[in-house]
Amino acid sequence: MTINVRTYEARTVSGKNGTIVMIPFSAHTQGELFTGSTPENGYDTQRITPDGKLRLSARYMLVGKDAAGNPCSVFIENNGSSLDSCKPEIHTDSPELVFLETADLSARVEPCADGVTVKIFCEQ
Repeated sequence: MTINVRTYEARTVSGKNGTIVMIPFSAHTQGELFTGSTPENGYDTQRITPDGKLRLSARYMLVGKDAAGNPCSVFIENNGSSLDSCKPEIHTDSPELVFLETADLSARVEPCADGVTVKIFCEQ
């Protein structure tokens, strides 16, 4: 699954225990399994510890249609420590896509002109 993400202005707060960067975004995907978009913004949260370690977490809902043409929603939480090593977790109300809830998934995040492209891979 390839998800096109458009990012907006980030908000940052730095404290004693590190820095938090929150980036609002909208997203859409069009593919064989699912076509949909975010009904409202998702958020990418980046945590940077005082020693420079990075933790990434994006959470968002996509609403659209599955491969059978049925309306459905897909929730994605994508966590990682770098853009090329993210681990997505998916929840859905689609019988066509329910296999994604237990599949071994990985993701890569690639920068592009107005945001990022998220590519989710099924390892099974």
